[in-house]
Amino acid sequence: MISRPAYVADYSYLPGSAFQLVIEIVSDETAKGDYGDKARWYAECGIPEYWIVDRTLDRAPRDGLVHLHRLRVSGGVAAYERERTVRVAELEAEYRAR
Repeated sequence: MISRPAYVADYSYLPGSAFQLVIEIVSDETAKGDYGDKARWYAECGIPEYWIVDRTLDRAPRDGLVHLHRLRVSGGVAAYERERTVRVAELEAEYRAR
């Protein structure tokens, strides 16, 4: 069992199974945790989707990249698998079209 990363708040009274989606917005200080520790912990909690919003390679101020991950269980081990990466602007357009 992976313990909660020290920098993750511990004041939620809801179990991980209460959440369908977690979205993390990456900053220079949190990148390692967002892509590693937190992802493993959320997977262990059984949260079906995990999105990571990060800067574009050109660091465009009004856009970003959203890495959409789905939870997969293989051999009894839960882990996220990246489903796709899309720009924030493209994701907004998809949702507006629905």
